[in-house]
Amino acid sequence: MLRHYLTITLRHLRKDALHSLINILGLTLGLTGAMLIGLYVHHEWRYDQHHDHVESIYRVVWPQSAKTGKPMASSLVEEIPEVEAGVLMIPTASAWMMRYQDRAFYEYRIFQVAGALFNVFSIPLMKGDPVTALSQPGSVVLTESISEKYFGDQDPIGKQIVADDGWATLTVTGVIHDPVDPSHINGDMYLVPPSHQIDLTKYWGEPEVYSYVRLAEGVEAIDIEASIPLVFDKYKPVLQPDKAFDEVRLQPLTDIHFSTRFDDEFAVAGDISTLYLLSVLAISLLAIAVVNFMNLTTAHSLVRLKEIGVRKVIGARRGQLVLQFLGEAVVLAFLAGGLSLTLVTLVLPWFSDLSGQVLTMTVLGSSPVLIGLATLVLVTGLSSGSYTSLHLSSYPPLVTLRQLPGAGQSKGRLRQILVTAQFAMALTLIIGAAVLSQQIDYLQSRRIGLQPDQVLMIRDFGQGTILRQFDAMRQVLNQHPDVIDATRTTLLPGVRMGENMLLNNNIVRYLPITSGFVETFGLQLLSGEAFATPGKPEHFVVSRSTVDIMGWTPTEAVGQQITLYYNNRGDGNMGIPPGIIAGVVEDFQIDSLRRPIGPIVMPTWNNDGFYGATPFIKLQTDDIQATLASIGEVWHEFLPDSPFEYLFLDEVFAQLYRAEIRLSRVSSTLAVVSVLIALLGVFGLTAYMAERRTKEVGIRKVLGASTLTLVRLLSRDMVGPVLIANLIAWPLAYL
Repeated sequence: MLRHYLTITLRHLRKDALHSLINILGLTLGLTGAMLIGLYVHHEWRYDQHHDHVESIYRVVWPQSAKTGKPMASSLVEEIPEVEAGVLMIPTASAWMMRYQDRAFYEYRIFQVAGALFNVFSIPLMKGDPVTALSQPGSVVLTESISEKYFGDQDPIGKQIVADDGWATLTVTGVIHDPVDPSHINGDMYLVPPSHQIDLTKYWGEPEVYSYVRLAEGVEAIDIEASIPLVFDKYKPVLQPDKAFDEVRLQPLTDIHFSTRFDDEFAVAGDISTLYLLSVLAISLLAIAVVNFMNLTTAHSLVRLKEIGVRKVIGARRGQLVLQFLGEAVVLAFLAGGLSLTLVTLVLPWFSDLSGQVLTMTVLGSSPVLIGLATLVLVTGLSSGSYTSLHLSSYPPLVTLRQLPGAGQSKGRLRQILVTAQFAMALTLIIGAAVLSQQIDYLQSRRIGLQPDQVLMIRDFGQGTILRQFDAMRQVLNQHPDVIDATRTTLLPGVRMGENMLLNNNIVRYLPITSGFVETFGLQLLSGEAFATPGKPEHFVVSRSTVDIMGWTPTEAVGQQITLYYNNRGDGNMGIPPGIIAGVVEDFQIDSLRRPIGPIVMPTWNNDGFYGATPFIKLQTDDIQATLASIGEVWHEFLPDSPFEYLFLDEVFAQLYRAEIRLSRVSSTLAVVSVLIALLGVFGLTAYMAERRTKEVGIRKVLGASTLTLVRLLSRDMVGPVLIANLIAWPLAYL
């Protein structure tokens, strides 16, 4: 029986090849879009899921900050037996130049660590001992690709790399695989600083590290949180009362990627609402394809009425007819599914670039995913063929054999409803994608108080040669006609936006600057000086919001003394000495527009001793390439051994909206695909109606009907549903 049904199905596909091809193409496009979105959503949900005992791994956080004091992880391990392992990490928010012999490269994904990194996280070592690899100061573990970049085919163990122009000499003690699983901890280098540079286990101070712990199996985080205040009483004198240990929380590792609750995150958080929206879009796209299939199949069903009647006369039961038509739909769906897998493989590199994620087909090798994919295709086929099979099999034999008028009336109305629904969904996707694209353009182009256009950000902002050379370099650069000014600051939009401190019980951003900052970033000076000569740290330039919280006008604020306290110190020690306000600037945005503008206090520092600050150069030129070449020559004159690498500040700001940009690109692509599916359906319906009305068209032409009249006649059944779809789609997209 099954073979008989399959033979009939294949015969029908060959007989009506155009109709079958359009149906397969529509389902293929719908399934391809759904699979691509499924791969993206699955990739996002897999963040940090690959570690062993992942349910027992937590990050230690304060109520507002993802950072803690340096001893947090080690203290938890020492004081609480149920905490089996801990590690603290400091990701570099800057590029470090690493050198081995005559090879020098900038590295961007570097973590300073202290503790049992390989006991907390599942990071398998290719070479080295996980117990001792990061146990000594000055040791470093590299990824396989980084090892090959510096050492080629040589064994890297025991070799030494000079970090950041002499900041430290690091000994390679291990090599790990290049990261393939999505994780917010995605380093190329993990190093323990030399003991003479930084001790990562002492001094609570201002929160500046990320602490991770692994609990014993079966231990609940809430029990550990309750124990922390009891065993940490001895640390109370170094903390402000409102930063007591009873506020310490353990955040599950798997929650970090989608968390937006904490400041000071070092990785851009995912947006779970985006995943839900993309899932809805994928379902909508698949629904459009299913509706398209139902519409075309219903329109062509009249051709098969006699076949149904004959089968019923010779004894076919309704269930057998339903099974036959459902089987045809399922066969088409699986043909489309096979084509979709091929198409996904072909376009996946392009889609990975579009979505900003490295997506692979390896996930399809797992049994649960394959079963889920087969189920999706099966449900798609059953949904597509359900109405037609149930509807056609319900007619009595007399109606089907004579093809009485009543057999087609309800299907004509159904076709109009389906066309309307199909275009309404497609138009909603198009309108939504267009609005989202405009919103992204607005966010990227709107700047509050800051002018990032043609501001060059130099990537080498380490602690070595450039620190000593920058003043002299700036003087030479300022002589260039296309250079307005240059400065150094710790600002890196979205990554480093100053340190949280307290002023008059309000949190303010503490952002050290050097001379030229106001001019380079195009800030509006409201009163006072843009930079206090000779640039002492106890002189401040502040934003308007800062003087507002003190109750002063910009003019009144100049010359006033203010005192900043660390946000977690309550023993009377100030974070910095009292300072005098030298100037006031208009508020400016240093983060995404999703966050409100906050008060900013900027100590005016000289370059001497200003570590970890980024050089910025403001340009004003019509020939950007020639100007960059000139700056590169100056750079190599002062730093002949350092590569000249740069970004533009507007590109950095654009990275703040990566999630929105990805969503806009993907939704626009889905909208285009939905339109293609809808147009395929319209083409199929129009071709079918033209074929059914061939005699009528011939008679009308003989009687003198013009081409325009015939086009109007054949398209009349489509114009109404499309207009109604517009009336539905615009309000729906607005919602």
